[in-house]
Amino acid sequence: MMHKTSNNNIQTSRQQPRTTISLQDGSCCRPSYKVVQPVAKPLVNNQSLAAQSMTTAAKLSCTLCRTDTAETTNQIVTCGNCKSGFHQLCHAPSISDEFMRNDGIDWNCRYCVFNLCAKEGGADVEGASGTAIALKTMKQKLHYDMSALVWDSSHKTNTQEVYCYCGGSGHWNLKMLQCYKCSQWFHEACLQCLSCPILNGDRFYIFACAICNKGNEYIKRLPLRWVDVVHLVLYNITLVKKIKYFDVNETIVPYFNQHWDELRLGEVDK
Repeated sequence: MMHKTSNNNIQTSRQQPRTTISLQDGSCCRPSYKVVQPVAKPLVNNQSLAAQSMTTAAKLSCTLCRTDTAETTNQIVTCGNCKSGFHQLCHAPSISDEFMRNDGIDWNCRYCVFNLCAKEGGADVEGASGTAIALKTMKQKLHYDMSALVWDSSHKTNTQEVYCYCGGSGHWNLKMLQCYKCSQWFHEACLQCLSCPILNGDRFYIFACAICNKGNEYIKRLPLRWVDVVHLVLYNITLVKKIKYFDVNETIVPYFNQHWDELRLGEVDK
């Protein structure tokens, strides 16, 4: 089965417990099959979340816990985008009772929020219908246990293949940044602090995730030497061209010109 979105291709297999999502930057996410849903158009109406929940609770089960029981303080809420159901307390972050009482406000689950906002070069900072604000809210809590991840000795990969706010898989040597506080790796596509795209393997940043920095992501470019710049350029060209030798005028200089902003040469130390 294949579900398609505007930016990513989602390929699923009913024989496997997890789903592979190929992103534009070459990395892959592998969420559980049960949380991947076709993306529908946003739901537009004036019905309160509480009313939606009470209307659909008898028909829906929670996508995460797979039960259909609902209580006054733990109702099943329908995502306005994918139409999946989530218990208030199963979803991360949890859906507050105060938010449920607000009339005329549509709610999107964290999976749809990331799908709508995450993109190559950095996630939306300003978006229609408050999706970018919703993404910032979703980043305040992870939906997995960070302490349960089993890392290698250099803290670059974990056996569960769970990274970032989204919980997808990834490759540390491509377009990912490591939080200097918690040491978790985060996809470029999920970050809202970038002023321009990052290069593959570019680790010359000080980065703190939204959780460790208590609200907003923090990023600062580290000074680069020219040898660092040349190394980054050759590494990225190698990934694309897959050849060992490059012509200066035909390959290297054009790459400098095309990726001037990403290299941020104005901050190079001589």
